[in-house]
Amino acid sequence: VAKVPLFATLGAARIAAIAGLLKREVIPPRYVVVRRGEPADAMFFIMSGELEADVQPTPRRLGRGQYFGEIALLHDTVRTATVTAVSECQLLALDVADFRRLLDAHPDLKASVARVAERRLAAGSSADPGPPA
Repeated sequence: VAKVPLFATLGAARIAAIAGLLKREVIPPRYVVVRRGEPADAMFFIMSGELEADVQPTPRRLGRGQYFGEIALLHDTVRTATVTAVSECQLLALDVADFRRLLDAHPDLKASVARVAERRLAAGSSADPGPPA
């Protein structure tokens, strides 16, 4: 968890608390992790592998250290993109209830996640990875 750029500046105690909320998932190639228009129940942190977000006009590749799925959770809406594994991936999933509790307890994290989400939305690409958070 400490290798995820979003969490890199946090102290060991905060990282340990966050790690307890995350569920490890191994995703096979070509598996659809999230689908545009479906309800959002988690966000995902990429530990290894590569995924593709079907944003227009050009699909975006996502890799280690990046995350996705936060926009729908922040805005309490449906998924804005379909994200499919290109290779086998190891993801850490944070469910919506834990996501909300975590951001409520850590306003600095909430601000960082919100900044990335707004950049993605402003660019017209909900899955634009931008710089790591």
